[in-house]
Amino acid sequence: MSHPMMRPVLLCTIAISLITGCASHKPSAQSTKIYHAPAQAYSLNLGSQAFRGNVSLRDSCSSLGSALDVTDSLGRFFRVEVINLLNNPNIQIPEFSDERTIQELVLNDYLNRVHKNAKMIEQRPVRTRLGNSLYAVLQVPAAQTPAYIGYAIVRRGNFAYVAEHVQNTYRAIEMREALATLNGSIKIPSMTPPNYSRERTDLPLFLDLKNSTAEQVTEWQKVARCT
Repeated sequence: MSHPMMRPVLLCTIAISLITGCASHKPSAQSTKIYHAPAQAYSLNLGSQAFRGNVSLRDSCSSLGSALDVTDSLGRFFRVEVINLLNNPNIQIPEFSDERTIQELVLNDYLNRVHKNAKMIEQRPVRTRLGNSLYAVLQVPAAQTPAYIGYAIVRRGNFAYVAEHVQNTYRAIEMREALATLNGSIKIPSMTPPNYSRERTDLPLFLDLKNSTAEQVTEWQKVARCT
């Protein structure tokens, strides 16, 4: 059995992000009760009942989306990932695709590019506070013991929101409750963060990944606070 203090490192190597992998920022102790994602994509209540005690955060952002890793005082690992669907080169969305089809395409991207050797344990639609969600659990091979990664995938406009939770031992009820609570702690779009000088808009700041110039991408990164 791995030492509790080592567990977040193990889980981080398992729950690789579609955006940039495990974020390279150093963990920071919880300093505020609200996390504001880049591009006004969402706000997360860090005092959520999904977490136990204080939390440490790692985040990353690119034009493809953003990822936030959350590790609580018990070493339990969560992630909120936002994926830009607007002409994303990794997720080809046919015209007039319905919500379920898009959710399945996002899940397939994880299976094809991140967890190629994973075994599907469960997959079904569920209703969450963010809307209709595709719930799935993967068993992922690891060096010592398998890990179980739960996903709740919601599509909102040009973005897919993916709530994730990792367990070393699969506990189905706890997995579903943890993801439901995490989803319920997310507000879309983001609330305006303190000292934010840009004009407030009512929607996340999207970027066309195919038709934007380099200058437009640079400007979007500045406005979206994506660094």
